[in-house]
Amino acid sequence: MERLRQSEAYIPELSLVAETNTGKIVGHILLSKVGIVSENGTTTVLSVAPLSVLPEF
Repeated sequence: MERLRQSEAYIPELSLVAETNTGKIVGHILLSKVGIVSENGTTTVLSVAPLSVLPEF
């Protein structure tokens, strides 16, 4: 994940955590830029990865 954070695809504002009422972090999601290449050119979209949630949640 460190390589992703050092890349141009990383968007800090889209690195999010989920927490309980008591402040316990129970999940994390990161959205990053990905280019989809076709015969019409390249389109930039968001990819959801990595995604993690504690099993009990």
